[in-house]
Amino acid sequence: MQGWADAMSSDDRNYARTRLRLGALLALALLCVLAHVASASAAPLASSNGQVPTHLRSQHSALTGPDTTPPTTTVEGLPTGWSRTPVTLSLVATDDEGGSGMSGGSAKTEYSGDGGTSWVAGQTVTYRTWKRGGGSGVHTLLYRSTDAAGNVEETQGCEVLIDARPPLTRDDASLAAQLHDTTVSFTANDSLSSVAITWHSLDGGVWQQGPSVVVPASENWGVHWVAYYSVDNAGNAEYLKWCRVTITADPETIVFVTESGTRYHRETCQYLWHSKIPKTLYIAIIEGYLPCSVCEPPQLFQ
Repeated sequence: MQGWADAMSSDDRNYARTRLRLGALLALALLCVLAHVASASAAPLASSNGQVPTHLRSQHSALTGPDTTPPTTTVEGLPTGWSRTPVTLSLVATDDEGGSGMSGGSAKTEYSGDGGTSWVAGQTVTYRTWKRGGGSGVHTLLYRSTDAAGNVEETQGCEVLIDARPPLTRDDASLAAQLHDTTVSFTANDSLSSVAITWHSLDGGVWQQGPSVVVPASENWGVHWVAYYSVDNAGNAEYLKWCRVTITADPETIVFVTESGTRYHRETCQYLWHSKIPKTLYIAIIEGYLPCSVCEPPQLFQ
């Protein structure tokens, strides 16, 4: 009898311990539920972007009052200067934290390209370019956003600078033959981004920067070609252009012929050992004399 009583006493103790543990777990669970309910009542859950989810807006307004703060719109993709390629802008609107948000209700973003006369709803604006500089110019974009509660942002604006036209360069080279060193000057114009630089090359030589080039006359008789082009600040380069500069000797320059020869020479030419008759360059050419290929005397060019 005594053993049976001891066994029953042990079972009772185990049963009591189990009930105590279950009671503690239930109490802890109840406390967690109460804490969650209290937190949700004090501050409704916010969405990942800091705005009140649509299904909680009525509760939020009841607790915090109506949303009276307009959203803010920023522009992404705006070049810092001139662009010679198409430009696409993104209008990104954000509402204040806990605001009515940018979805549903009256929420929208809109823009105007005609000074506010007409507005188009959208978040992407593209300025295109096409052949021969089409689409070039200074474009003014107005934009604004409205949140779900109907708060309208003050109109904002930005300028999109597009220059798809190359500059235009002209030269002042004379068509007449020149006796002396000749300077060819270049005048480049660009009505939008303006001219950045002008390049030139004389007779296929090294390309150099600058607004002019000098064609030397000394011992440089003949036709010379100057290539040139300009580049504007948007990176547009015009097609290559050319001009001609003719350098000629003075017709009164003295050259020498021989009694039986058909060519005229410099005074120091080796072929003048047996005779040496002076003539002006002009007369020598009129009489049909040709320049010596050895001493390369002055020549007349027109």
